[in-house]
Amino acid sequence: MAEPPVIEIREWGRPPRRFTVSRPMLFGRECDGINLADTEVSRRHLRVVPSPTALSVVDLGSSNGSSVNGVPLTGRGTLATGDVIRLGHTEIIVLYAPKPQMAEQPSASTAGHDPTRTMRVVKAVEVPVPAAATTEARPAGLRLAERALGIDPTGTKELFPPYTELPHKVSRRVWQVVRVGSVLVYLAVVVALFVRPAGGLFVFFRVIVPLWPALFFIAPGVWRNICPLSASNQLPRVAGFSRAATAPGWWTRNGFLMAAATTVPRWASYWL
Repeated sequence: MAEPPVIEIREWGRPPRRFTVSRPMLFGRECDGINLADTEVSRRHLRVVPSPTALSVVDLGSSNGSSVNGVPLTGRGTLATGDVIRLGHTEIIVLYAPKPQMAEQPSASTAGHDPTRTMRVVKAVEVPVPAAATTEARPAGLRLAERALGIDPTGTKELFPPYTELPHKVSRRVWQVVRVGSVLVYLAVVVALFVRPAGGLFVFFRVIVPLWPALFFIAPGVWRNICPLSASNQLPRVAGFSRAATAPGWWTRNGFLMAAATTVPRWASYWL
């Protein structure tokens, strides 16, 4: 029986992750498969599909596209050992992929570096922990502390996963309704500050401002999901009219100069 393919995911700011591809795997920014913390990646970007004789990849109509070994991926492509899939700033390295049964095996003199050796080393390292080690008795107080703090005693889980891989206790639809409500409240306060300044100032300084520290320090995740400014920034993506384009290079290189050029005149206008 052929061994399943092995891939390695390399993201900026994160350690490499290796997976055995035993079933179709979906990759994207917000998907039901492998989530990537990469803003250049679409929500459902591509799918890697294994078979007994080959490993293939399919781009799912992503905004920024995908490439294999620097060649743009169109439709379905077949992967081989050593191929590099690039989506956004993320790379997926094929450490091992099955070869067609009729393929001619290269000789030892012409093979050079064999990437499958890395695959065999990885397989040896990732041997499951023996049952005796997992059933070792642990103090009840230690187990309770690990459960309360979210510590994984086996060391197989990442301690600080990106937000896209955190479990969802509340559905996205509920959060979207809450975000719409926060934007409406924000607009209502702005209108109140013009129509009835006394009431608007009371709501802002006596209700909203005192609640901010509690949200920041007690439940920062709640504020991140209901912040009206964040919700407004996500509106183009959620509504589906975002182009998901990347700013020009001259814009990103000189952004701080443009910010300073617009800030200094505003400061000077205060004194006029």
